[in-house]
Amino acid sequence: MAALYYAVDIGGTKIDCGLVEKSGRIVERTRYSTPKDPHDASKHIREALMKMTKEYSITSAPPHKIIKSAGIGAAGIKGGPGGGTFMPDVSNMPGWENFDLKKSLEDLEIPLRFENDADASVLGAYFHYRKSASRPALLPFFYITASTGVGGGLIISAPG
Repeated sequence: MAALYYAVDIGGTKIDCGLVEKSGRIVERTRYSTPKDPHDASKHIREALMKMTKEYSITSAPPHKIIKSAGIGAAGIKGGPGGGTFMPDVSNMPGWENFDLKKSLEDLEIPLRFENDADASVLGAYFHYRKSASRPALLPFFYITASTGVGGGLIISAPG
């Protein structure tokens, strides 16, 4: 069985959850409306990820034995090492201020990586661009996203 990863995008209106192979192929996906209460959202995320894993997996092993890690992107979330808490001024998601999503998902028992959704988008677009047809680095690389809000990112330099 190929290495599997969770991918989660938390937006102001919807949450997308995916089960993704290392190649980038999405093998399972689910989407639902973003609840007002962040505790309800973390419960829905956990349930959706467990359901996808169970439906896809040919083994009854627990998810932390099958899934390598999870990448979670959201507007207004602190990314990077130690990230996972929403900023105190999340304007498009009232009620999510200072919510510790990392703590609420610890029971998944897999490595969790959090990124601001715009940062995650620019990284994903850049590495997808590089992977397709083995293209050379195109730097600087700029990306804009527009959904419930508008964001963007800029990559100035990147490893070979």
